[in-house]
Amino acid sequence: MSDEILTTKEMASKLKVSTDHLLDLCKDGTLQPQIHFIDIRKQSSSKPCYRFKMQACLERFAIPADVRS
Repeated sequence: MSDEILTTKEMASKLKVSTDHLLDLCKDGTLQPQIHFIDIRKQSSSKPCYRFKMQACLERFAIPADVRS
């Protein structure tokens, strides 16, 4: 299955949330590394550079919020 990869800004727009909220979802574990996103930052960088797997993220948010956690 081919999955479109989106930047943080593109994924936030697709989900209709702010980029800060999307990054918070990565930090709190709602979105899982390797499943929903990948971090492509350089080894020398402390700032994350995420790319999101669109289909996996959309499927995650198809689940109602009270069931998601």
